[in-house]
Amino acid sequence: MQAIMKGWGDVESGYMGYSHSICFFDENGIPLSGESENGIPLHQHFYYGVTNRNWLKRMGEHLSEVRSGSNKSFHKAWREYQGRADVGLSSELVVLNLSYKEVMDWEELMVDECMAAGNSLNMIPGGFKGLKFLHEHRITDRLGISLEERERAINDFSKSHPRLGVPNLIVADLWKDEEYATRIICGAPGRLSVHQIREIRRLNKIEVPIERIAEIVKATSIGQVTRVVEGHTYTRIH
Repeated sequence: MQAIMKGWGDVESGYMGYSHSICFFDENGIPLSGESENGIPLHQHFYYGVTNRNWLKRMGEHLSEVRSGSNKSFHKAWREYQGRADVGLSSELVVLNLSYKEVMDWEELMVDECMAAGNSLNMIPGGFKGLKFLHEHRITDRLGISLEERERAINDFSKSHPRLGVPNLIVADLWKDEEYATRIICGAPGRLSVHQIREIRRLNKIEVPIERIAEIVKATSIGQVTRVVEGHTYTRIH
């Protein structure tokens, strides 16, 4: 049904974006708490990918690589934590019916956010930034490669760098730039805008109830407002 619902893209476009995550729980089975400034759970680690094929088939390929001893960061982490009672492994189809550019832009944003938060399981940056990374490191001979060629290139990169993930320094300099940070923190669908964040704080100072603030700023949930008020999220936005 999602493929034909309003807001889920053009059904004529065949690209999808998915995520795999590793979540950690306490002794009572409750997810560990805490978020980065851009709202990403620090107790959870994410891998983002894109495909124009059946995403469950792509997921099956990932699991096959996990079992075969792949050196990719995501595969090594999944292999290490599977079977543990205090760890949850999950997979999700996040976006679909996107054009190639749209899905690559989405992946680039998601991976950038996680790399900035320090909980990315991707070996290289996402989207077009990742294609540039592979070309600059002479893993590929051109920028315009297919998704299948990109996957083979990442395999080559992981084999030649078995202990290496991509350091957060890739986006660290950009992250110091306030305009870039604001765009990353507030730019994704479902995130609060700078205006909403400031309005939440203003209304909270004059003791407007949380529920009413959520209505006024059109937040996605009361919890989203609560986290801002309590200083758990969007602390970089002033």
